[in-house]
Amino acid sequence: VKLTDFGLATFLYQPALAEGEVLGTLHYMSPEQARGEKLDGRSDIFSLGATLYETLSGLPPFRGDSARAVMEQILAAQPAPLAGLPDAVWQTVRKCLAKRPDGRPQTAREVVASLGGPMPPEDRVSTAVLPPAAVDGHRGSSSLPAELTPFVGRKQELEEVTGILMDPETRLLTLTGAPGVGKTRLALHAAGACQTRFQDGVFWVDLSRVREPGAVASLTGEALGLLAQPTPGAATQVIEALRGMRPLVVWDNFEQVIGAAGFVQDLLQRAVSVTCAVTSRVPLDIPGEHTYEVRPMSVPPAPLSVEELTDHDSVALFVQRAQSASTRWQLTAGNASAVAELCSRLDGIPLCVELAAAQVRAMTPEEILTGVTEWMRIPPVLSRKHGERHGSLQAAIDWSYDLLSAEARTALAELSVFRGGFFREAAEAVTDGHATLELILALHAQSLLTAVQEGGRTRYGMLLAIREYAEQRREDLGVGHGEALSRRHAIYFCTLAEERKRHIRTASDRTAVNELGHEIDNCRKALEWALSHDEELCARLATALHPFWTRNGLWNESLAWAKHGLEAARRARLTVLESALLVDLASTSHDMGRLDVAAELAGNALNQYRDAGDRLGEVRALNLLGVVAHDLGERAEATSYHREALRLCQEQSDRVGEAMSLHNLGLIAQDGADRDSAWHLYSQALAIRRELGDRHGTAETLCNLGVMAQDVGDNVAAQSHYRECLATWQDVGNYAGTALALHNLGELAAAERDDARAVSLLTAALRTFRRLGSPLAADSEAFLRSVESRVGSRLFAQLAGQAERMSWEEVAQIAELR
Repeated sequence: VKLTDFGLATFLYQPALAEGEVLGTLHYMSPEQARGEKLDGRSDIFSLGATLYETLSGLPPFRGDSARAVMEQILAAQPAPLAGLPDAVWQTVRKCLAKRPDGRPQTAREVVASLGGPMPPEDRVSTAVLPPAAVDGHRGSSSLPAELTPFVGRKQELEEVTGILMDPETRLLTLTGAPGVGKTRLALHAAGACQTRFQDGVFWVDLSRVREPGAVASLTGEALGLLAQPTPGAATQVIEALRGMRPLVVWDNFEQVIGAAGFVQDLLQRAVSVTCAVTSRVPLDIPGEHTYEVRPMSVPPAPLSVEELTDHDSVALFVQRAQSASTRWQLTAGNASAVAELCSRLDGIPLCVELAAAQVRAMTPEEILTGVTEWMRIPPVLSRKHGERHGSLQAAIDWSYDLLSAEARTALAELSVFRGGFFREAAEAVTDGHATLELILALHAQSLLTAVQEGGRTRYGMLLAIREYAEQRREDLGVGHGEALSRRHAIYFCTLAEERKRHIRTASDRTAVNELGHEIDNCRKALEWALSHDEELCARLATALHPFWTRNGLWNESLAWAKHGLEAARRARLTVLESALLVDLASTSHDMGRLDVAAELAGNALNQYRDAGDRLGEVRALNLLGVVAHDLGERAEATSYHREALRLCQEQSDRVGEAMSLHNLGLIAQDGADRDSAWHLYSQALAIRRELGDRHGTAETLCNLGVMAQDVGDNVAAQSHYRECLATWQDVGNYAGTALALHNLGELAAAERDDARAVSLLTAALRTFRRLGSPLAADSEAFLRSVESRVGSRLFAQLAGQAERMSWEEVAQIAELR
């Protein structure tokens, strides 16, 4: 076994070991040597087998291949440095390494006798916590985007890149190269080709839509399916979630956020089983980085036959894309030389070749070549900065752009204002009707726009190189034109966010959040523009996005934009928006554990709402003050706030606020052991939330009703409530809620002595809590240990091994959802 930072390597099992057999030759290494920071090379030291494993962990020995799999899981779950092991462990190791007087290794019986029984629980190396993995199927899954066009050529490069990624020694591979050279497609195809090596999945992180290095960790968490927590930061949460896992994480377009290289380095150092890959115009320049330069595709060196031409990747790519553009087009002896010369003139850069091939609908290869050649004679502006290959790309885009009508050129330039893509209606609104569907389709036909089908709609976008070019062309439209365009963009997405916010906690809740998720990069861009150009728009958009930030765990952004919006509202003397943003800021501060700050901000908001006579705003501030007071242990004060909020809600017919107040009052009564009052309040809240279609709220109240039923021994009612919670939270994508419901169902199963079901559900909950970085993982672990102490280590280990291998579908079946 290779000893790096994995912790105690003695957990590796020797299948041949049986009672009375010799453990095998043990090459001695002192604890002082073993405590070094890193041990390189292969060694069979510490091959102590199942007996030592049993002694250190309190678990029984295993047999066969299943045992080896369990050992690998335990190693993955324990990535602690060797130096961090308890002294008692090293004493045990010394005893096991000791030889008999005749110099021969001890037998298993002798080892057991020398150890004198299992170690005390506090000195054991914990193995009850299984490696984290998402219940929703991320283990062994992939977030790779679908390839919409065939991958052409690159056979040698693909073999080389795949080989590097498959090498266990590789921790970070960076694919470098000029814009448009094909780094993304090669990385995508190579990642897909080596998925079998990465048991915890392959995850793709698209960075083309961001410029801030701080956003990389959050986007990585999204790709992994993590639900961010208020604390610690996103980077820590991602690293902790990946500790002990063996995934491949691929970041595309890293050159835009090169300042995030430190995050990648921290990840590699602390999550020792993770492999990373990056596409970037420049290396990350961190220790252990392997750099692979992606060169242009091969071009024909001289006139060749038609058959020989297609052996060159650039020509093969041209032919494939040309035939996609026009099914009747063929490579013939008549046009072969023009195609070969065209690919050569374009330096074999894939993006250039694809742009040229798109023109075969209306031009012959000879005409395309003539146009490209003329443009190549004009020194491109970017060629002096980025070199000849970038000059070829600039010239190819220049030429494609020149072929467009004046209207299409304007549309392309204006569409570069979007981030993360756009739908047709947004394009028409933001460009003031310039980007009609006809022009959008024309730009797509010229390969200047991408198109992806999403839920029955088509979402368009631009490759990064095309967008950078189009942004330069937008500057040609004039300062006033560009500012008007950015204003329309900001107004459109502010209006969209405000409209979607009205659907929060209704039957359309999930749809509204998902739609904002599509447009969040556009919203971020709108916020950035409004911050320096329009204070009212900045404040409006900041408060409109608050539910989205918090629903998706983006607390840092929520906090930052609430502060910016609040400052803008105060400068513009927008009291209504100022009060709303005070509550937003207080709510986020509460979520992040800053209770005193939250209380002060919510109190200020309450005073402003009262001065303005805004009763609905008053309700929001009162409910938040009640929650904060309850968390501070001030039960009487919390009750007063919620009762006042309830009275105002009923006066104003605010059903959402009424249900929230009733639920909060029920929670206070439940904590005070007033079961009858709690049950009555929860039942009222539940009825309203069902009526409104508020599925999140319904699940919250059902969960608390389930706890109350469980407390009085009504396990049938509790189980019914928890199952409905689980189905709801799973459907709306609430991972934390899903884990909570699984844990509660596991508790019920444990109480009923249904051990197999209890271990399966609690293990699934634990895996998800740990993946989310939730402190509730400790509760699931504690219940697993209680089951272990009751059923015995041997049976528990068997049940835990089975549970760890379960898919989400199997867990759902055990929970009786299906």
